[in-house]
Amino acid sequence: MRQKKVIAFGAGMLMLHFITHSSIPLILALVFSFMELFAEKISERVFRFIEKVFSAVGNAIFTFILAVVFYLIITPLGILWRLSKKQKVSGDSYYKVVNKSFSLSNFQKQY
Repeated sequence: MRQKKVIAFGAGMLMLHFITHSSIPLILALVFSFMELFAEKISERVFRFIEKVFSAVGNAIFTFILAVVFYLIITPLGILWRLSKKQKVSGDSYYKVVNKSFSLSNFQKQY
């Protein structure tokens, strides 16, 4: 399982190297590949640390994106919906008082 992670990490770093033309991703790919070949215990600890860091970063980014979507999309839509409503409130409540007596047949087939 760990070899798959090393291969995926190396492939990702090589793609990043070809996209950015920077030598840092290439060096990282080589270092982690050789570390996996020659020092497996160190490699295992390093990859556990990297997984924890990437997981924390992913959670932070996910939370940030949800907050941005909420405050930039959902909140303005809610405000516009409330402003466009032409319903006047009679009294202190939005609920309408209905004087109806319910029987057992009203609850038998609700759908």
